Amino acid sequence: MAFPSYSTCGLWTLSLLTLLAASVQSNIMAIDDDLLQPVTQDETVSVGGTVTLTCRVGESDNSSLQWSNTAQQTLYFGEKRALRDNRIQLHRSTGTELSITIGDVQLSDEGEYTCSIFTMPVRTARATVTVLGVPGKPKISGYKDAVQEGGKVTLTCTSSGSKPPAKLHWYRDQEELIGRPDVVESNPNEPTYTVSSELTLTVGRSDDNAVIACAVDHPSLAPGDKRSEQPIRVLFTPDVTIQPESDLPREGDKFHLQCIGNGNPEPSSYVWLKKDGQLPPLAKVDGSFLHFEVLNKSDNGVYLCLADNGIGKVQGEYTLLVQDYVDDSNILFPDSFYPPSSSPTSDSAPPSPSPSLIPTMSGSTASPFSIPSPSDLTITPSVSSPSLSPSPPPPSPSPSVPSFSSLSPSPPPSPSLPAPSFSSLSPSPSFSPSLPAPSFSSPVPSPSLPPSLPAPSPSPSPSPPPPPVNIPSSSLSNSLFPDQLFPSSPFTSSPSPPPSSIAPSITPPPSVSLTPSSVPILLNGVYSFTEDGPDSIADPTAMSTSSGVDHAVIGGVVAVIVFILLCLLIVLGRYLIRHKGTYLTHEAKGSDDAPDADTAIINAEGGHSGAEDKKEYFI
Repeated sequence: MAFPSYSTCGLWTLSLLTLLAASVQSNIMAIDDDLLQPVTQDETVSVGGTVTLTCRVGESDNSSLQWSNTAQQTLYFGEKRALRDNRIQLHRSTGTELSITIGDVQLSDEGEYTCSIFTMPVRTARATVTVLGVPGKPKISGYKDAVQEGGKVTLTCTSSGSKPPAKLHWYRDQEELIGRPDVVESNPNEPTYTVSSELTLTVGRSDDNAVIACAVDHPSLAPGDKRSEQPIRVLFTPDVTIQPESDLPREGDKFHLQCIGNGNPEPSSYVWLKKDGQLPPLAKVDGSFLHFEVLNKSDNGVYLCLADNGIGKVQGEYTLLVQDYVDDSNILFPDSFYPPSSSPTSDSAPPSPSPSLIPTMSGSTASPFSIPSPSDLTITPSVSSPSLSPSPPPPSPSPSVPSFSSLSPSPPPSPSLPAPSFSSLSPSPSFSPSLPAPSFSSPVPSPSLPPSLPAPSPSPSPSPPPPPVNIPSSSLSNSLFPDQLFPSSPFTSSPSPPPSSIAPSITPPPSVSLTPSSVPILLNGVYSFTEDGPDSIADPTAMSTSSGVDHAVIGGVVAVIVFILLCLLIVLGRYLIRHKGTYLTHEAKGSDDAPDADTAIINAEGGHSGAEDKKEYFI
């Protein structure tokens, strides 16, 4: 009973092995079939382009490959052309590959192309060719003329011949705009489409000269290949500004205002007005310009410019403010701003001394235009010439203004010692003996003297007096020869007056230094010296009361000289007239006696005429 069981297992094993061998054999046959199966690829091409169709097999069994079109017409069989179409060319032909090209593809070329290999059985493969319809350049319509500011404009963009339908996009410069949805329409008798889109804009002045563009988006095109542009114009009222010729108009200058109007169109007329008044009579209107020949303070005001461009009228304002006249010479020569110094009066303090009136500095030599430091200044007092005859005392001076001496004799100093008097800047023809005065040393802060001095006190120990000097000069000599009056000039000594004539000393302020020396002062072009003395102090600001006398003397001398010159000219003229008459008379007589002009000239010149020589008589 055991044997039958063993035989049953063997039969099952044998059956399994048989089935396995059969499956392996079938797989080998399937592999052989795949190597002979043609392989193709779908292609997409734009209208007018070129497409390449390729068919390949795994191995060659000497069978030929063949390409057929959508109408099952054989295009190529191996290397042989079967259809006479010059657009179709052989690209490559081998035992395992057949490639052809189709140029200038049209929409009718779209469809399925078949590749076949003639084996047992025949094996085939299909390739689908898709032809894209290229859209045409878009066209923008709807814009006819310029649009007024605030108005609306509607533009329409249309593109046809696309397959599949194209998409349209709107742009203003580089900014994308949103229009209405595209409208797609199919073209009759063609598998293409026409696409259109609308855009509505409310325009402002910023949209003037803006460019509105419509671009087509399609698979057959690169971005931006098909694009159309439409510039638009916007009409708007002008913006008016008034431009002055200068930011600082000055009185007396030539000046103009320009009215600038920016609008579309440009302003065609300008009207100039003056707010709250009429235009100045000297102002001239020249279109957009308002000219002022000569500016005046009366031209100040608000000026209006009214510009009109047909769309609207707009006015601009400008406020004219004429500045004061400035003399350029004062800027270059600022000294001309200051008037010449005048004589001090009882109502005003004495003026500051000019550079030519600065006192002599001790211990150094300075320029007449340099201001010394207080430590370098020394003010020397001087005394007036002794009085030859008494005269009424001068009025009591103001406490803030010192009195000035003149050529008239001054009264003797009183014990109360009023404000010190200053000697005349123009010396008299002869100087009386000068008196020494005690010296006081103290720093001087400024060249000007204080308005008033404290009460004098007798000096406890006066310094020994220097030898007096006598200056031989006069008012005329001082005017004609000022360089002879410097302190370096030699002077002759004169006898000293008795000690009883010396006035009590004056105690100067703590800031004044007094030393006995003469001070040269240049005033009105004349150098003058003041002598030392306790009752007089050199004041550089003092005015000479005798300057009028000096001018009168100089004027008299000049008048005499002019009179003498006139007399000489009269005498000389009479002499020349008489001499010329005598010469002409003798010349005429010589021409009567001589046979020719040469002899007449010789006779007239006193030639050799023997005993009949002519004589000349002067009456």
